[in-house]
Parts: sequence; C-alpha cells; structure tokens
Amino acid sequence: TAAKSRIWVQLAGGARAERMTTEFAGIRAKKPGLFARRIAHVAELKGWSRLLVGPFKSEEEAQDFVKDLH
Repeated sequence: TAAKSRIWVQLAGGARAERMTTEFAGIRAKKPGLFARRIAHVAELKGWSRLLVGPFKSEEEAQDFVKDLH
C-alpha cells in the first residue's frame, strides 16, 4: 500500500517560533474562509521555524490555495 502524500504550504518563516502564532492570526484574518478546514503547524529545525498549513491532497490543490491566498 502506497503512503498518502502530505503536501503543506509554507506561510512564513523566522528564527522566533513564538511569533508564528501571531503571523498565522494575521494571515488568517485576511481570508478566514480559506483557512476553515486547514491546520497550521510550526516546524522547527536548527534555530529556524516554518509556519505551515495543510495537508493538501495534491500539489494542484496546494497551488490553488496559494493563488486564492494572494
């Protein structure tokens, strides 16, 4: 059985993980309906944090999300 793909979109990044919640709130406030069924996640690695949203079923779905966001 093949593993399901997990595609996420990066919304922001920075050295301060504690800022990601504020960043997400600001981004979500601009288009709340777009985030109705999306989960935000902060990934941390070696002093850098990435604010991600997803998962998406396909790259096309992720690209559509990005287009709608902008």
